[in-house]
Amino acid sequence: MTEDAVEQQSSEDATKRHLTLEEMTDLIKVVRAFFISALVFLVVIALATIIVRQLTSSSIVIEPIKVPNSLVERGYTEEVVAQWIVDEMLTIQRVAKTTRSRRDLIPDSDLIDVEMPGSGLSIRTIGHIARQSLGISQIKISGEIVEENKHYLLRMRFNDGMLVEEGELDNRMRELVRGGAQGAIKMIDPFMLASYFHTKGDGQAMVQMIEHCLSDTNSENDAWAYNLHGIWHASRKNWDAAIEQYKNAVSADKKFALAYHNWGNALSKQGDYSKATERYSQALALDSKLDSARSNWSLTLMNWGDGLNRQREHEKALEKYEHSAKLAPENPLLRMKLADVLNRLGDHEKALREVELFARLAPDDPRAYAKWGTTLSKIGDKSAAIDKFRKALALDPEGYAYLNDKIKELEADSG
Repeated sequence: MTEDAVEQQSSEDATKRHLTLEEMTDLIKVVRAFFISALVFLVVIALATIIVRQLTSSSIVIEPIKVPNSLVERGYTEEVVAQWIVDEMLTIQRVAKTTRSRRDLIPDSDLIDVEMPGSGLSIRTIGHIARQSLGISQIKISGEIVEENKHYLLRMRFNDGMLVEEGELDNRMRELVRGGAQGAIKMIDPFMLASYFHTKGDGQAMVQMIEHCLSDTNSENDAWAYNLHGIWHASRKNWDAAIEQYKNAVSADKKFALAYHNWGNALSKQGDYSKATERYSQALALDSKLDSARSNWSLTLMNWGDGLNRQREHEKALEKYEHSAKLAPENPLLRMKLADVLNRLGDHEKALREVELFARLAPDDPRAYAKWGTTLSKIGDKSAAIDKFRKALALDPEGYAYLNDKIKELEADSG
């Protein structure tokens, strides 16, 4: 290769290397632009999601509570007092024993507020504008503590209207805040406060709050209030009064499964097993996950079967026990009762299957082996019966000492 050819080849190689570097630079620019665009897109999506959540959320915002300088100097800042009120309201929600959902409570300081890129507006501002445009209101609680002659007064406002006014001495700030929290809950969720008083055992305050719920123009609490009143009567064994309240509850909300369930409980306590089973059936038809209705329905059927057994109506008792067992197949007591009634009806083979299941479900229960042995002796398997009796004796020698005589009888018959 001539010298000119070598130089030409070298020049071409350098050009290729130069083009390759340019291509790599362009590729890096493209990749960077893609990642920047993707990042901006994700940020916008995240911010938009936050705005949508704010629009669809039923959360209650507690804004900073204005406080006098005398309290600020003691560390009671606006944010601290607002957080105290939130904490007390959350305590009421937590203590209240109810399955009804709770309202979310958020201190104003916890709300996310980020400026939307290129808009000059914050998320909260955009959310506020969107709420006004769509006619969606958000519950906000604000207020202030004022000092009057060494006496602090807490005034709280519900969406800019007067909500509650509580006054306490300056050495009882916690009680002042607690009173304000109860007043706030009374306005936004009176049923929750009624449930709180019920859990605390304050029946008088609970009844007053139930009456407040029912007098309120917002009827969404009515069914729950009636149901709670029924529970209160039931706890005092006032079954007729309880039933009346449960009827009111399902009249207010015909799909209120819990009220049908509680109605069934009251009927069962009265011994009206037939109507009780109807109420439990209605409850489960409305809410198949209401396990307490299923277990109480089973218990009611078992009690019904016990009554029929005492009246020597064994076939009808068997029907109730079998239905009960379908609802609660893992209940060992039901298996024992089924075995007993089947033995009375002379169906020892089926009784044997039930006592075997009884023993599997309750392996440490001596009754299982005593009844197993009795059933085996009825079908003539004396050796196996003796073995089961001995197992019962091993578990409870004193309580089942009488089985020693049965073992001797079986051994004598076998000999």
